[in-house]
Amino acid sequence: YLGSLYGVKSRLKPETIKYYYETNLRIAESNPRGLHALTANKDVTMAYLAKVKAPVMLVWGMRDYVLPPVQGRDLESYLVNAKSRSFVALDSVGHYPPMESPEAVADLIDAYIRRDR
Repeated sequence: YLGSLYGVKSRLKPETIKYYYETNLRIAESNPRGLHALTANKDVTMAYLAKVKAPVMLVWGMRDYVLPPVQGRDLESYLVNAKSRSFVALDSVGHYPPMESPEAVADLIDAYIRRDR
């Protein structure tokens, strides 16, 4: 299954599979209904997103079928009060950009942090 979330399956390494497995053994959410209620109520979700004032950079895998790029663009548009918004598209990447392409994501974040210095 994890391989299907990668834009390029050959980037999936055995140590990543082990990490993914181990991190998904975490304790179950103590209040799954509450968590679902927060995200299922559009008005509440939009109110939280409107509270974001900081600059935002969204890094999106364009081969993500779980959260397709159109959803990332929608999220960007919902951040109406963010100081700035940017959407960075990684064409050959799937659902987990930092896992699939860590060097590229690190370089993007580094450049983003340094941009106003």
